[in-house]
Amino acid sequence: MKLLVIFLIVPFAASGFVDEDGSRGVSASPGSETAEYGEKISLTILNTFTCPYSAQILGLAYDEGADTPGLVFSSATDDKAYWCSPDDGTYIWEAPYSGSNPFCFGLTCEEAVAYTNDWISSDLFETIDWANWTILSNPTGNKGRGIDMLDGYVWETNDMNVVQFIPGGSSTVYTTSGIPDQMSGLVSFEYNGIDFI
Repeated sequence: MKLLVIFLIVPFAASGFVDEDGSRGVSASPGSETAEYGEKISLTILNTFTCPYSAQILGLAYDEGADTPGLVFSSATDDKAYWCSPDDGTYIWEAPYSGSNPFCFGLTCEEAVAYTNDWISSDLFETIDWANWTILSNPTGNKGRGIDMLDGYVWETNDMNVVQFIPGGSSTVYTTSGIPDQMSGLVSFEYNGIDFI
């Protein structure tokens, strides 16, 4: 059985206002977190770049299943997802969201399926081709922001919680009481046989 560890990678200093993109103003500084089992995970900035072809960058994922794998991010201002090179931000391609998803914040891609959320509705949007969409109920409601997939589950931030769920099925809420304000990012990964969120 795998051990699941949920932890905050960077400390947050939050202010209380809500931006037009559905997020509260938050700043973060690079850091690291020592997990309970004594190992330390350090973060290193490898590269920075801009994406002038997009008016906004919200949710961020890595799409290995695309014809040209790359970073994919959401822009509610443009109503599109954009794919770019993880090396320098070079534009690869773009796809529109569902017409019912005008305020997308988070997105995640794994193999042949992708999900997006929306900060004014309680819908979860599912696609296998970025052209046809299925609308499901989102257990995080309209508070979902960061979203990712791991081991067949979708993980999503929900104000000050993390919710694990099977789209269209059951869900589990994990309370993250040490976080002072709404989270906007979420990433999942496996390290030495342990799943981290």
